[in-house]
Amino acid sequence: MIKITENLYLDADEHQFIIISWNGKRDKHGNMQSSNRRYYSEASSVINGLTKIMLRQAVAISTDLHEISMRLDEISMRLDDIKKIADRVATNCLQHQSQNGLEA
Repeated sequence: MIKITENLYLDADEHQFIIISWNGKRDKHGNMQSSNRRYYSEASSVINGLTKIMLRQAVAISTDLHEISMRLDEISMRLDDIKKIADRVATNCLQHQSQNGLEA
């Protein structure tokens, strides 16, 4: 699981990507209780989902245009990092498939 913001995490299983909005609470076993989970099958869709969620959060907590501008710059940098990582993963997968004679 990857921490994106204070309450936003990105996870995945063998079938999909999962965006978890965590409410900060844990169950009696110490596991994270999530307030919301969103599921995506494509990397581009999860990036679009993260963009929308982070933008809404930034607007909700900003008090003026200067503050929202600063928050948007930070969001842009985080999303650029995520996109770079997603591109590297995709490239590595394609190289692995090519080396093993598998088709994409």
